[in-house]
Amino acid sequence: MTRIIFFSALIFAVLLTHVSLTGCSRKSQPVVEEPLKPLPPAPLPEAAPHDAKPAPPKPADVRAIVDRIFQTAVTVDAERPYDYMVGDFNGDGSQDIAMVVKPVESGLAEINSEVANWILEDPTKIPQPDPKKIVQAPPAPPEPVYVHTNDTLLAILHGFGPEGWRSPQSRQVYLLKGAVGAGLKVKPVSDLLTAAKDKENKPRLNTKMLTNGEVFQEVLNGKNGFIYYTGAKYVWYP
Repeated sequence: MTRIIFFSALIFAVLLTHVSLTGCSRKSQPVVEEPLKPLPPAPLPEAAPHDAKPAPPKPADVRAIVDRIFQTAVTVDAERPYDYMVGDFNGDGSQDIAMVVKPVESGLAEINSEVANWILEDPTKIPQPDPKKIVQAPPAPPEPVYVHTNDTLLAILHGFGPEGWRSPQSRQVYLLKGAVGAGLKVKPVSDLLTAAKDKENKPRLNTKMLTNGEVFQEVLNGKNGFIYYTGAKYVWYP
């Protein structure tokens, strides 16, 4: 009986030692953590469609622009209600708009005012920049331009930013007398340069106009030619 108890105690002690050693060996083994798998990239939002050219203006848009700028001083020409054009007339990358308008008799004083919110000039009376000179001497100031009741005018609104002429911040306006002839249309500046290729007095254009600019082509006073922007004024080039 004593031997049985002794051997039972011995077996129990051996089993207890084995269990203790096994536990220690397990604890001593370093725990290797699996690296976290990167999350799949979130899908990118779909790009909004981008129109290469803004939607063309509607007659209501033109009337709204005329009312905003000129209020009651001028009105859309009743004989040419759809005579308006868009293009980059000053070469700044924003779309501009040009409209054929008529003066309102009661608004003549405002149109001809020196403090009006537009630049009134006659492109046929402004001298061409000298193409042979990099630095231009300031030209003699042209004679004052006055608008009369029966005049037909070309109003040009320079656009601002991506919205172009639709932007509320587009405020630079030119009002041109003597600039509306037959077949008035918008052409790329390359047409002007091609027409002037063999002439001695070529138009001098800044880099912006050469890159992005567009011009007006028409028959004015019996002569075919162009109206283009010099960087400060609109000039007639026969």
